[in-house]
Amino acid sequence: MTVAPDHSAPAADAAPEPAAADAPAGPASVSADGLPDTVPLPPWLAFPESDPWWPGWRDGAAEGWMRTHWLPWWRALDAATRADFIRANPPPDEAWLPYLRHHWR
Repeated sequence: MTVAPDHSAPAADAAPEPAAADAPAGPASVSADGLPDTVPLPPWLAFPESDPWWPGWRDGAAEGWMRTHWLPWWRALDAATRADFIRANPPPDEAWLPYLRHHWR
């Protein structure tokens, strides 16, 4: 269903729209299925100081990123696309592979 944008003037007592600089940070756009329209960085690039067993994936700033950006996108890929992604974006060491292939699927 397509909804046309409302081009009418806002009510005089309506709160002003936030300036772009004041807008909350987040993905630039999200597709209809709720996944980011852009490919997220792999975890080892988004958080280069981390290991796959780092507690920050389950508690802390990285947890939100993992739950809202990486995991939904990663879990939506089929096995062949995941393998292609790993070949194109190799992790820094082999320790990441069990997490990519088994724990985070």
